[in-house]
Amino acid sequence: MAKRKARGPAPKAKHQAKPKRQARGGAVDVVAELKAIGRNPEIDVAVRVRALSKAGELEAKARSAGAPKLGKKEIAAAEAETAGEGTDWGDDLNVPPTKPKR
Repeated sequence: MAKRKARGPAPKAKHQAKPKRQARGGAVDVVAELKAIGRNPEIDVAVRVRALSKAGELEAKARSAGAPKLGKKEIAAAEAETAGEGTDWGDDLNVPPTKPKR
């Protein structure tokens, strides 16, 4: 009798490993590089202006990304504070606090 081959998962095909990506410093390195291009007098003026402009955009984007996002409750509370402004309701929603009865 002939030997049976063991059943199981098929052997995986061998493939070459992908080269690992090098970690980048993120927007900080890019901004620094763009600023260096903008300060280089050997580069065309139009390119230098565009590089400095893009560096400014990236810095502004990085600054605004640092602010935490508001949740649903925080957004609703902020909207409730200004609910009557610019409408016919006016100050009707601003009820003065009352003193508690004793």
